[in-house]
Amino acid sequence: MPERKEVERRSRGAVAHNVLTFEQTAELRTLYDAYLKATYNALEVLKSEGMGSPLFFEADLEAGKINSRIKEIFGNAGRH
Repeated sequence: MPERKEVERRSRGAVAHNVLTFEQTAELRTLYDAYLKATYNALEVLKSEGMGSPLFFEADLEAGKINSRIKEIFGNAGRH
């Protein structure tokens, strides 16, 4: 059985506890790294091309997909 890890998140003073599997924890590490790179890329495109640029739209969409997956993992934590 995969190792489970309890993760504490703080949101506006409230504390939420989620139990993550080893696989979820590993995926989160990868996702946060990718999210950082995607948001940096979106920022660079925004500065060089502007907010109305299709390139910015694509870069922002990519960062949003990664962020959605992160939220999905936390939303599904403890349901395995």
